[in-house]
Amino acid sequence: MENRGKSKDPTPQEINALSTLFTTGRYPEAAALAQRMTVLYPESGAVWSMLGASLIRNGQRDDALVPYQKAVAFLPYNALAHYSLGSLLHEKMRLSEAKAAFHRAIELKPDFAAAHNNIAILLKETQHLPEAEAAYRRAIKLKPDFAEAHNNLGNLLEETQRLPEAEAAFRRAIECKPDFAAAFNNLGLVLREAKRLPESEVSFRRAIELKPDYVEAHNNLGLLLHDSKRLPEAEAAFRQVLELKSDIAEVHNNLGNLLKETQRLPEAEAAYHRALQIRPEYAEAHNNLGATLQELGRRDDAEDSYRRALQIKPDFAGAHLNMVNILGINRLDEVIASFRQALHIKPDYVEAHSNLIFTLGLSASEDIASLQAERKVWGDRHAAPLYVERTFSNILDPERRLRIGYVSADFHDHAASRVFEGMLFYFDRQQYEVLAYSNNTYEDVFTQRYKQSVTGWRNIAGLPDDEVVDLIQQDQIDILVDLSGHSLGNRLLVFARKPAPIQITAWGHATGTGVKAIDVFFTDAVMVPPEEQSLYAETVRYLPCALCYSSDVALPPINALPATQKKTITFGSYNRLIKVSDPTITLWSRVLQAIPDSRLMLKSVELDDQSTRIGITERLVQAGIDTDRIAMRGETNWAMHMAAFNDIDIALDTFPQSGGMTTLDGLLMGIPVVTLRWPTITGRSSASILTTLGLTDWIAETEDEYVALAVSKVRDIETLAALRSTLRERFKGSLLGDAKAYVKIVEGEYRGLWRTWVKKQIKHDYIGAYAKIVEDEYREYWRACVKKQFEYDLKKSSI
Repeated sequence: MENRGKSKDPTPQEINALSTLFTTGRYPEAAALAQRMTVLYPESGAVWSMLGASLIRNGQRDDALVPYQKAVAFLPYNALAHYSLGSLLHEKMRLSEAKAAFHRAIELKPDFAAAHNNIAILLKETQHLPEAEAAYRRAIKLKPDFAEAHNNLGNLLEETQRLPEAEAAFRRAIECKPDFAAAFNNLGLVLREAKRLPESEVSFRRAIELKPDYVEAHNNLGLLLHDSKRLPEAEAAFRQVLELKSDIAEVHNNLGNLLKETQRLPEAEAAYHRALQIRPEYAEAHNNLGATLQELGRRDDAEDSYRRALQIKPDFAGAHLNMVNILGINRLDEVIASFRQALHIKPDYVEAHSNLIFTLGLSASEDIASLQAERKVWGDRHAAPLYVERTFSNILDPERRLRIGYVSADFHDHAASRVFEGMLFYFDRQQYEVLAYSNNTYEDVFTQRYKQSVTGWRNIAGLPDDEVVDLIQQDQIDILVDLSGHSLGNRLLVFARKPAPIQITAWGHATGTGVKAIDVFFTDAVMVPPEEQSLYAETVRYLPCALCYSSDVALPPINALPATQKKTITFGSYNRLIKVSDPTITLWSRVLQAIPDSRLMLKSVELDDQSTRIGITERLVQAGIDTDRIAMRGETNWAMHMAAFNDIDIALDTFPQSGGMTTLDGLLMGIPVVTLRWPTITGRSSASILTTLGLTDWIAETEDEYVALAVSKVRDIETLAALRSTLRERFKGSLLGDAKAYVKIVEGEYRGLWRTWVKKQIKHDYIGAYAKIVEDEYREYWRACVKKQFEYDLKKSSI
């Protein structure tokens, strides 16, 4: 090529040669030729522009910036050059320069739709959302079939939670460009957020069909399938992503979550570690790894993971919540502080607030007034805004067959289910239908028994609250019963929406909810003395006893009192260690010091963890109990757990939270318990049980009385041995152990509540009808008065 040394621009033939290489896709050759031409024509904006475009098409975007800067210098009125420069500056996050370049392109070419779209993208990234929306809409107005702008507008509308508008934008993008895989993926995201899961799945699958290597769509499909509890399909989707691209930390984390849910804990741990290899600062993966390690019994490693998550993301509410679970009762102040920090970060964090309520029940500094006040705060903050005043279509017949609904996450082999399963087995099938709403995907042989016994079974795990409400209303439930309280897996926000005419909380974890939409709290006068009823959001209604133990499983035989053979007393506590407070240990130490030849047996699932065993041993030793007087056992199956009671003589209860199921299990095995009646509802469970059995002489009212009571019971070995041999029959002969009789009493309460409700509705309807009659009479009288006045005025005017 000859340099003439005069013209700043190449000849038309030279431009045509360069253009031919570019338009035929020979980008390396085009870039090389354009590079040579910039030497010959250093002031040719066209050549610099062609060099920039060729480098971009050749994958050398970083090298294209300088050529475009040269291009706009020599072609200041070329809108396309300014637009291309803006795009490159945007990629390098030189946002103010990019914005200026786009604005210049629009000044030069006001109808430049692509420039309006790109400046909108920049504005959205800098959170200037109203301006970004206006720019997208301007681009669409200039070019109505601009699919990318419709798609981008949809993303903005989704971000601002305007889901119907976002859906319309994505559908318009697909109309403009039917093979637009990204728009199908984004539409799927909006439909998933709107809980329209079948439609969402169709969209994700269409995106994958159009673009088989579309990793985002595969991952989103996996998340949707996980939401839908189609776990094998979800796993396949995640693994497909990793086959396509193995270094996506989020997908390894998602796979880990699925593996953890299916209890494949070692595989889940490996998945989280892989996510953290790819992205070491991934707070969510550290948190999830911690939860997995905790389930594996590696509590120290779990705590390290939670702390790392919080170092990376101090406002991570979920990690604060998990940290609470690992700290344990001996660090109760830290636990409570962490819950409150989680709620400070995220005031609407319902689960953290429920866990705070449970944890406060373990604190000796809380009283019943403060505990119920916190429940009312929960109700006002989370439940009250959801309340709906409903007109129910349930048939107003006080004596008809009623439909009772029970809601729980514990319809399986769980301690809580033992105190309410009688309601599922022994209901009067002539008078009642029973529907169970299970908020858990886990099922076992107990679940199958419950399914076979009840009238109807509904699995509501993963269903949004509004869908559960619709389901309950479709089932025409007359009385809906909460069996979870503030425990894990509760659906109190369903109850908050008032889906049934009468709503009750009882049995499973019944300590009051704070939810005003729940009408009644079933308990007894020991758990809630009459003078405390006003503290509860619900109306307190007394049963003869708060609990009824239902189990037709064969129990191990009861042996002779160990002390008669060993000549030493073995005290025991099989409660969860979270209930073993420092004041409890102090009191146990006083008991053992008063009885020098006694020893203490602890049994709990937490004791399978070596660091936990060391920790509880240190606490016991610090309180003055020698290690040779301490024995510990970990988790066993139920039969072995029950048989382990044969190794102790007397149970020592915990406080401020007393035993519940553990007390019941021990009594069935002939083991009486020394308990301290604590002035909170969770501190009175054992006192309630013992009162029902007529064993009030085992209830202490003060700490000194607790020690004295334990000592006095030990000194009368003959009476203790006699009680051991008769306690099981005494238990089974009481209402506490007669589930059929107990259910009959509860059903009487149901019928009474229903009759009252029906009477109230009929009275309301009667008053409404009467009021309408009166209103009609008033209207007729007014019409007559108006007519009379009109006739009088007419007559007067004619005179």
